[in-house]
Amino acid sequence: MKQLISLLAVALAAASCHKQGSDPGQHILAFRTDSLVRIDQASVIYDATALKDSIDFVHPPTGSVYIWHVSPDNGAAVWSGSYPYGLASVAFTCSGSYQVKADIYDTISGRMLARTSTVTIQVGRDTLYQLYRVHADDTLVVRPTILTTTFNGGYSVAGMQLVCTTTGKYEFSDPWLQLMIVPPDIGKYNFTFSDSLAMTSYPYAPFYEHPPMPVNKVLQMPGFTAGMTIDLSIVWHWRRYTGTLTLDAGGKGYKVNWDNSGAVKFEY
Repeated sequence: MKQLISLLAVALAAASCHKQGSDPGQHILAFRTDSLVRIDQASVIYDATALKDSIDFVHPPTGSVYIWHVSPDNGAAVWSGSYPYGLASVAFTCSGSYQVKADIYDTISGRMLARTSTVTIQVGRDTLYQLYRVHADDTLVVRPTILTTTFNGGYSVAGMQLVCTTTGKYEFSDPWLQLMIVPPDIGKYNFTFSDSLAMTSYPYAPFYEHPPMPVNKVLQMPGFTAGMTIDLSIVWHWRRYTGTLTLDAGGKGYKVNWDNSGAVKFEY
């Protein structure tokens, strides 16, 4: 961090001494994400002139340091990522239209090397959140899936998993938005869903206009094998639903004993 602060200080000092009229050249900025975003949603912009190979996006070259400029400069920009080296994540805390560009300096000498082009980021009135509330009237649909493995042309039953899907539709879906659960007790099959969905990619999100879709969650059931009957418990909207699940001895079918009149319904 101290080294980075020193580099920025050198670049700023050079910027104050730079003579008008000199033309250090222009680098082209490009987007790795959409330019239309929500409040607190990050856009990723990069120097397409300098960053060309895939390794550059993992470890950007540090021979140059970038001083970014935003207009209007209202203090709404929040920078992250490798922004001093031409790969910048920027989010805004206020809606509006923002023009972004950078001056590029040599890391060692502080000499100005180039300027970038200007890109525009449009920030809408909606806000990107880390958590979203599950709809109060949402129903959870559970679909059992038998897991099998093949060996020498035959198959064996590896167990079962439960694919859970909301009937409600949300602005985001997998893999960005995830149903949250409390881990079950060891050796038990009691699953407790939170009343919130987590934005796992925050502060990043898919393109702005995203059609609402259901959200999925796969429940793993370790130790549940052919010939077993288990007690199953699912808490949804803070209400507990219970029943039993049997995996046939041959592993080719299963039986569900479940009351489908509630907000957790088995589909099979």
